[in-house]
Amino acid sequence: MALKYHHSRHTRRRRQPTEGRRTPLARRIERKKRRTLYNEKFGSFIAEYK
Repeated sequence: MALKYHHSRHTRRRRQPTEGRRTPLARRIERKKRRTLYNEKFGSFIAEYK
């Protein structure tokens, strides 16, 4: 019982800051942006290679 209470308290404390929650999403957007940029740069090359 005490372990369960401790766990819930820990998770609540970890999830509280918005910055920590926003970081993975921003990273995902950045990765997607990089992928589109890569496709624009090498799109013709990939089309030729296929």
